[in-house]
Amino acid sequence: DYLLMFNYETGKIYKSFLKGKIIPIGSFKSNSVERQKKIKKKIELLYISVFRPLPYKTKNEDYVFFRNLKKFCEINKISLQVLGATNLLEEKYFYNNIFGSIMKKFINRYENRNSYKIVDQSKILVNIDSTLGYEAAARGNNVAFLSIRKKKFPFYSRQFGWPVKKNFGKGRFWTDENSYKELERILNFLRKKNYKIFNEMKKIMKFDEGNKIFLKLIKELNI
Repeated sequence: DYLLMFNYETGKIYKSFLKGKIIPIGSFKSNSVERQKKIKKKIELLYISVFRPLPYKTKNEDYVFFRNLKKFCEINKISLQVLGATNLLEEKYFYNNIFGSIMKKFINRYENRNSYKIVDQSKILVNIDSTLGYEAAARGNNVAFLSIRKKKFPFYSRQFGWPVKKNFGKGRFWTDENSYKELERILNFLRKKNYKIFNEMKKIMKFDEGNKIFLKLIKELNI
């Protein structure tokens, strides 16, 4: 039996109640979409939405984050695009009210939307706790991780890199501090440095283009 996981540490958690050999393969879905190495990066800054429809209540920390992101875009004259989490007009109106004219485009979630191609077209992405943010970083994209959720159970699992990184804090492209200073530090780092963050992502989210590991296992099992 095999436990096919995003990473080895997640596999150890599952192995506490399941049997099988842990094999990190990353995201099966992301692996299925070819990474376009020479694609034009036409999106300057993309925020990956974690919006949920009513009766979901947007948290106070989200509004602090939104104000900081809007301020950064205004100061640096950067246009923002938002990758929607739903296909609801409610979400588009929500972000229109939050960001106003700095939001160049809202990309709603439509049938067969290829989110991976969209993130691959982005120079910098901003992520709070979406799996797509990890997938995007593993694909070689520059992603800022703002771990603004609480650090106590059950929210600690939303901190950057958990369970691989168990010590919350700050790094080159991640932070657990919801402040303008930290957001500015990370986004400026990703704007000015030619830093390949996927080298630090390999233990957190593997990228196995074409799902070669999975196909090899299938072949070995003669399925």
